Amino acid sequence: MLKPPIQKGIPLAPQERPRGSKWAWLSDLEVGDSFTCSRADAPRVGAAVQQQRNAGWLPEEYKVSRRPEGEDRYRVWRVS
Repeated sequence: MLKPPIQKGIPLAPQERPRGSKWAWLSDLEVGDSFTCSRADAPRVGAAVQQQRNAGWLPEEYKVSRRPEGEDRYRVWRVS
């Protein structure tokens, strides 16, 4: 195959169908953004990030950090 012409600045077309994951919104977080979740959901967030990275939906450098906020809530930040 001959090298095709390279074009810059072409926006990515939207996907024809949305992803079927309930965690798809994680890709909307920017570094420094945070959200709260229940104590039970806090470990699920970490597992979802790992799963989404392995599937290629999130970049390899995507990382989150979580800290307790009160007795039954956690705050989760995107750190990279």
